[in-house]
Amino acid sequence: MEKILTGIENLDLILNGGIPVGSIVIIAGSPGTGKTVLSQQILYHNARAGHSALCFTTVSEPLTKLLKYQQEFGFFDRSLFETKVHYKDIGAILKEHGASETLKAIERRVEEVRPAIVVIDSFKVIHDLVESEVEIRKFAYELSVKLANWGSTTFLVGEYSPEEINRVPEFTVVDGVITLEQASEDSIRFLNILKMRGSSYIPGRHSFKITQNGITVFPRIKASPMTIMEQPTSMSRDGFGIPALDELIGGGFYKGSATLVAGGPGSGKSILGLQFLLEGVRQGENGLIVSLEEYVPQIIKDAKLLGFELTDLIQSDRLHILFDSPLELDVNEHAFRMRKVIEEKAIRRVLIDSISDYESTIRDPTHYRNYLFALVTYLKNSQISSILTQEINELLGTTAITKHGTSFIVDNIILLRYVELRNELRKALLVLKVRGSNHYKGIREYVIEDGGIHLKEIKPEEISSILSFEKYNSLLSFPQERT
Repeated sequence: MEKILTGIENLDLILNGGIPVGSIVIIAGSPGTGKTVLSQQILYHNARAGHSALCFTTVSEPLTKLLKYQQEFGFFDRSLFETKVHYKDIGAILKEHGASETLKAIERRVEEVRPAIVVIDSFKVIHDLVESEVEIRKFAYELSVKLANWGSTTFLVGEYSPEEINRVPEFTVVDGVITLEQASEDSIRFLNILKMRGSSYIPGRHSFKITQNGITVFPRIKASPMTIMEQPTSMSRDGFGIPALDELIGGGFYKGSATLVAGGPGSGKSILGLQFLLEGVRQGENGLIVSLEEYVPQIIKDAKLLGFELTDLIQSDRLHILFDSPLELDVNEHAFRMRKVIEEKAIRRVLIDSISDYESTIRDPTHYRNYLFALVTYLKNSQISSILTQEINELLGTTAITKHGTSFIVDNIILLRYVELRNELRKALLVLKVRGSNHYKGIREYVIEDGGIHLKEIKPEEISSILSFEKYNSLLSFPQERT
């Protein structure tokens, strides 16, 4: 099926190659959501491709006002104005003579211009000025028939509420519906394809931004069943460069696997993840730190205090840091930026620090779980080994590692905990899970010092010591019991 492109790369991806030629599509949304910007961007993209375009304006958006604002965007091209992109104000005809004469005026102008693209902005004004639902249904039907005969692809722009989408008659005769919305609690905008006859598309809420260049869309990250079924596997292993820890896990975790490192504040989650990346860099594998908590200078400074010099690695393109503030985080844009760095910089190991910030941003547990699953699936399909850190609120004692049943998403789990022995706070490491491999089941003490995390050796003389971990049962809970 022949399609027209919107010119918005990721939107055309969501639409599986664009909009079928000859379709009538409603662009709906509340005031200020970007409806006119979207329709004009599509107009000018197709005009630059050599197609004639025609825009009808109504009393809702006078022509002079519309042009004034569109000139601010990078997609506007004055050389195309009235040569390829034509405008006609039908507001006065609609107000004075009604729907019937308005339809005739539209028909006359379309026959003159022979446009490939038609926009009516705002069609909702026509709906509001028509006396009855029967009349607007008739108007919409006759318009759709004429437009189909002309072969034009048409966009009807309007301020429709969610309730009206399910009720007003014009939605029953159109081929496609695109809704735009802005979340009330933050500044994130969403685009949703509700209907597109004759074409498949990616459903769900995709986020977008309005910039000086127009609309930029960030597709919702999604793991399809096919990508899961065809997921590649590897028998080679990626280690941390910490000999004692690598020994506990059989020489390392399998390449392309996802590892959750959970622990309390200051337990060393980020340090352990960094050591994993640096070991990869030593082996010629580019690494990426995805930080949702620390700015880049702070990460470099903290690493230097432990003896890790990151500046040279960053400048030589072997280590990359992507920072996104968790405040008003757009998780779709965040995932898009992450994938862009991974694919452009040939990243082989990733540290996401921390997924706790995804959890606080994505309030719905199901959405959070699906997002995390899709993200990990992408990394696995790319054979990228990943460390995901998660903060545990309880400083001491036992607790649930994950809240929303997400432990199945990762292949491996390492728990970092504080333990109190004889009024001394010490650190304990436990490998809870290694998918597809045997591993050490005991609890090991570790320290954070120059050079990062080190597991303490178990010395024979310590076996009888009151402070030896080997002399306690229930070490991670209260009260500890001497054996």
